[in-house]
Amino acid sequence: MYIANLSKKRAEVRLPALVMTLLTFAKNAPPRRYTLCDALADSIRERLFGHVFAPRVPLDETALAAHYRTGRLTLTAALNQLVRDRLLTVRKDGGYCVAEYSRADIEDLLTLLEQLRVSALRRLAAQAGDASGAGETVAASPYWGTGGFVVAQPFAAAARNFYAQLRVGIGPELAAVEAQCADEYREALKRATASGVSEPIESCCAETAQVFRQRVLATFDTLCARRA
Repeated sequence: MYIANLSKKRAEVRLPALVMTLLTFAKNAPPRRYTLCDALADSIRERLFGHVFAPRVPLDETALAAHYRTGRLTLTAALNQLVRDRLLTVRKDGGYCVAEYSRADIEDLLTLLEQLRVSALRRLAAQAGDASGAGETVAASPYWGTGGFVVAQPFAAAARNFYAQLRVGIGPELAAVEAQCADEYREALKRATASGVSEPIESCCAETAQVFRQRVLATFDTLCARRA
């Protein structure tokens, strides 16, 4: 389980409270310089999103070090960064492998992202000096990702991490699901946000979230069936 053991704590912790705890931590995190280790981690992260590495198979650290022409210490630091982001796991023998996500993990990630999305759209509608401008911002933003209305919030780091875990769990097929939902619901989101009223925003978010959730979980089920 990779999301703070949410399945075990469903009866104990309300998701909105958990979201606020995580987001407050992310908001208060001090800025840091972008290093070579960060660049290496970002490159490997993109390969994880593309499902370049098979699950349950140890990463070939020697091959990775040779591919990036870097030392093992720098590589290990980058891999440990991805472990902290819950995208890799450490094996008992000390090696690394891709983090595996259960269906419950994917559902928890979707729930967290849904909470963030409603909060971000409310904030955008409330802060925009021009309602039509808020709608245009939504229309130009990715459907669910960390661009536009999500990344503009002070909690972007948490949103990016939840979304990164979802990308590792679903793989490149996630982009197709997002594109399909964006085409279907962009105008509705634009109108809801431009209204500046929370009720249509929440109603539209609930509808899009349900459709997105169904399609993501169907994609995940297909992916699991292929691996079986």
